[in-house]
Amino acid sequence: ADTMAKASPALDDEEDLEFVCPICYLYLCEPIKTPCKHLFCKNCLIKSFGFNRPPRCPLCRTDCTHVKVLELKTHSETEDIVKKLDPEYKERASKCIRERKMWMSSKFLAPLFQNMESGLYEVSGAGNDEVNGIYVVGHVPSYLGPRLYNKPGTQIFMFRWNRREWIIASLARGFDD
Repeated sequence: ADTMAKASPALDDEEDLEFVCPICYLYLCEPIKTPCKHLFCKNCLIKSFGFNRPPRCPLCRTDCTHVKVLELKTHSETEDIVKKLDPEYKERASKCIRERKMWMSSKFLAPLFQNMESGLYEVSGAGNDEVNGIYVVGHVPSYLGPRLYNKPGTQIFMFRWNRREWIIASLARGFDD
């Protein structure tokens, strides 16, 4: 069974739409409320704050520089409702927590959690789970060329080509092996 389909609300159910994240369009997972009173999935807001400098609410563009997203508490009232609407909630929430722990353990992604400047990109829909994920500024000794972004814990890199396309490649060890 497709979990994306299960986590997506029926489009004709207007009442459920207030429990849908405006970023991922799935039922809210670990819902948190911004100071401007908008609800998002915790991980969606973390990623949004990482990509937008300075951090702003994805809906109304309110400045959220002072918001420590990891310290925002789950909106329990909303979470209780979403748990009833989404039979996959418990599984999705534990996956989100694992994903966040992985981000926090990465020395490259740590600045994201402190609302600091960072060069992060997310690849999704690439047709390959190994390629999809968060990429950070990477470094390869003796490489001269466009800025490289690395998927932490892998040898997968990407770079922008001709300002229009992104190239993703798995870089093995040097040619002298």
